[in-house]
Parts: sequence; structure tokens; C-alpha cells
Amino acid sequence: MIQEPKYRPRQYKQLLSKLKEAQNTLQMRDWQIDLEVGDTPPKRFIDKDNGDSVCRAWYDTTNLKAHIWISPARCKKENTDPLFNLYHEIGHIWSETHNEETRCNIVASLLIM
Repeated sequence: MIQEPKYRPRQYKQLLSKLKEAQNTLQMRDWQIDLEVGDTPPKRFIDKDNGDSVCRAWYDTTNLKAHIWISPARCKKENTDPLFNLYHEIGHIWSETHNEETRCNIVASLLIM
């Protein structure tokens, strides 16, 4: 079982910087990923939000666009790190982007470092 990191306050600027780093590392430089941090879910996620989601992602692999929303208050309530949740949502998007061979090469490159 993977141990999730406990809550730590994160600033928007820091999360955005980590998003850009992750895009670069995961070879997703061509993607336009919008990050929204706030406690009210954006319109796109309202129907999927049951009031306890700490984050959500929407993505379009054809047009290489994505939108990630993170709720700091809900992360705090659930004692989960917003950065971990950002990476988790990027993982959902990334898993749909490249073919299996490319994904395996990226993982191997990350692990060998």
C-alpha cells in the first residue's frame, strides 16, 4: 500500500511550478494544463463532486488540454498533501497520453536517475 504524505500547506505558485516540472519530466510539454486551486469546484467538476473530493482532473487527449482543480480546505480536512494530489491527477492524464512503450521508457529513465 502506498503511504500518502500528510497535509502541508502549499501555495498556488509552488503547485504551478511543480506542475510545469512534472509536464517536462513526463514528456507532456505540448499539453496545456490549467491549474485551479480553490475550495469551490469549478463548473466543469460540479456534477462529479459529491462534496468530499479533494481534487479532480478533466483532460482531452486529442487537443492536449487538461484542467486540474485542487481544494486546499478539503486536503487539510482529509489530511492529504495538495502536491501529492496534483501529481496523482497528472498521473491520470499521463496514463492516457503515450503508448505503453514510451510510458515504460519514461518510468525507466526516472528510476535510473
